[in-house]
Amino acid sequence: MKTLFSKLPIYIPKVQDSTIAEIPDLHLSAILIDSQHIAWRPKSAKDVKKISDLLIVDPVTHCILYKDASEGKNFQKLPYPKNVDPETLYSNAAFRNEKIVAPCIEDQINNGADLIISPYFFAEDTDDTKFGTNITMISESIKYLTDHSISKPLFAMIAIGSTALDRPIVTGYIADRYTVDLNDYLAGYFIVVNDLDCKQQDGSKLFGLAKLVFQLSKNKSVFVKRIGAFGEVLSAIGGSGFISGLEIGETFSVKVLEKKPVNYGQQTNRIYIPELFDYVNDVEAQKIGYKCNCKACKGSLASDRKTKKLHYLYTRLDTMEKLQNLDRDGRINLLISRLNAAFRMASTYNSKHGLSLKTAHLINWKSILEASKTWSSEEEGDNLEAFLNDLKSS
Repeated sequence: MKTLFSKLPIYIPKVQDSTIAEIPDLHLSAILIDSQHIAWRPKSAKDVKKISDLLIVDPVTHCILYKDASEGKNFQKLPYPKNVDPETLYSNAAFRNEKIVAPCIEDQINNGADLIISPYFFAEDTDDTKFGTNITMISESIKYLTDHSISKPLFAMIAIGSTALDRPIVTGYIADRYTVDLNDYLAGYFIVVNDLDCKQQDGSKLFGLAKLVFQLSKNKSVFVKRIGAFGEVLSAIGGSGFISGLEIGETFSVKVLEKKPVNYGQQTNRIYIPELFDYVNDVEAQKIGYKCNCKACKGSLASDRKTKKLHYLYTRLDTMEKLQNLDRDGRINLLISRLNAAFRMASTYNSKHGLSLKTAHLINWKSILEASKTWSSEEEGDNLEAFLNDLKSS
């Protein structure tokens, strides 16, 4: 299948406005912006499209079912119904097509999106009514695109709870539901997972996500949204790339939709260190003498918010460019080598400077990469048990 992207894997910045378009000589493969942020700043979509090959507009239909999120003044400007009765949404196809599917697609087109994301809701698990509704809305989106002669490629957004990821039978079921009947109609997938802590001690959920990405990646583009450094691991295994903002706090959480916390999105005094796959407090970064040679830092330590964001962007783009030049085995080996180096570096900093940098996640990620070497697109089984046994012996 012909891909939309000239090179993969890629990092896709998730932006809220057009500030990124002001960076000199920057051109991106793709950029993502939520539809409610376009409603907030109407010119933002046109501005950021000028610096990217592809503009992706997230329709954020999942907000419809959360009172606090749906009553936001910017979301209220979107063409979705207010005060929706969930049962009507699930059972009334005519209502769903007129009030959700059609407005969702047309809004993306009107905002200049180069691909279409089918409307979606967050489903904690596969037995959630919304999981089946999401599959149905993909079929309804396919029909709408066909009936209106819209040729833009269609992507599905898989919005799922992290609790579904540590059961191989469930991740396999998710992959089957999104591929068996829909494979010929979808250009690819976006995945967003609720409350997924990529530095967690339990690696089974991360293993499940990695396996899901791999299973979906056969001849299709697969991007994981709202994820940090583990996105690099997924990109090596088979993912087409990952999406995040330029600051910390990128974990997707339904709790924020239910009630936005105080000081949400507030700046913190930390900087991302790609050599560690992690953020470090500014004081600790100074203590270890960290310097960066990216286009923003130029051999120094980023100290202000703007430079830190640019530092994050440039180092992410640099990492993905390195992965683009390698085959799958080369990507996996490169990430394993970098994780080994990160573990040694963190251990040295901890002993030499009295820091408490965490390293358990580095071992988890490396084990997942090692396990993925044996995966094939045709395999029937799953080696989660072997992975967990190997992890315990590490």
